Amino acid sequence: METNSIEDPSLYTNQTNNQVIFAKIDASLDCSVIVDITLQVVPNSAPPDREINFCGDLDNQENITSVLDEILLELEQDYSGLAIAFYLNLDNAVSEVNELNENTLNIPNDLEGIYYRVENNEGCLAIGYYALIALENPEVQDTIEVLCDTNQGVELSFETGFDAYEWETGETTPSIIAFEPGPYTVTVFNAAGCFDIATFTVEEAPQFDIEILVNDFQQSNSITVSIDTQVDNVFYSLDNGFTFQESPIFDNLAPGYYNLIVKDGVGCNEINTIVLVRGAPRLFTPNGDGINDFWHVKEKENYPGMKITIMDRFGKRITSFTNLSQGWDGTFNGREMPSNAYWYRIDYEGANYYGHFSLIRRRG
Repeated sequence: METNSIEDPSLYTNQTNNQVIFAKIDASLDCSVIVDITLQVVPNSAPPDREINFCGDLDNQENITSVLDEILLELEQDYSGLAIAFYLNLDNAVSEVNELNENTLNIPNDLEGIYYRVENNEGCLAIGYYALIALENPEVQDTIEVLCDTNQGVELSFETGFDAYEWETGETTPSIIAFEPGPYTVTVFNAAGCFDIATFTVEEAPQFDIEILVNDFQQSNSITVSIDTQVDNVFYSLDNGFTFQESPIFDNLAPGYYNLIVKDGVGCNEINTIVLVRGAPRLFTPNGDGINDFWHVKEKENYPGMKITIMDRFGKRITSFTNLSQGWDGTFNGREMPSNAYWYRIDYEGANYYGHFSLIRRRG
């Protein structure tokens, strides 16, 4: 039974190396012989292996095409005008199957080499091999930098060095100074010539002003700071920068002067000012030693028109005095009052403030 015959044996191309086909020879009408023929492809002497360096890995078609184009340029110098094809393995190159082209670039990332086949008008001229040497790309990340002052600018640089730099501004230095907000793109190269691209986004720091609300003349005084614009990462200090906190509220403050510092987290804005918390001491010791013998509000001379009334814990008035007075000496009608808690009321600028303090008698 004769099936799948080869119509024109002179145009037949084997499908695999060492493929077997069969030939039927008719000696006469009644006698024929069938013989098998092995199609063995023996390439010309192979050229020496070559190698080509490339950056990164073969993770996308652009990288693969770039590598093959570079190999092709080298081969065309030796085989000008000849047909050149690429294959993943030697068997494919010998059998001319699964040729690599733009539509069939399914190359694994870990491929170690590429085979090529060169043909002239008479057929196969050479089959060779290119070792693929992957070089490591430099790695850089996009960065956000804050511009505090357009006159001084902000430096754009990397923590680690590279072998060459190409900024979109045309500069080739490892760092540049940016005086305006916006994106700044740079291409960095390592010693192998591989590159990566990063963008510095320069943002202008928002300027802010503050408003200070002092809730004083209270039993528990407080300072609250508000900012007139939206700013992230703001820090506050009441001790001249010795300690900072993220909360804009300071409470349970004793009367006195405080060195308030408000700054942002990037160091662009810092406001330094003195804040007075008005109030009265929480205790006094009228024992005649010249220390803390009178009770009065702090900085009393700065509050003209102030009136203060002292009461015992039952609300009975003991004495009243103004900001011009020396204060209460701890007596009532010439008699020393005992150690105890006492209440006060401060009338100042149309407002009333209440609180309490302790009288403590210490005998020497």
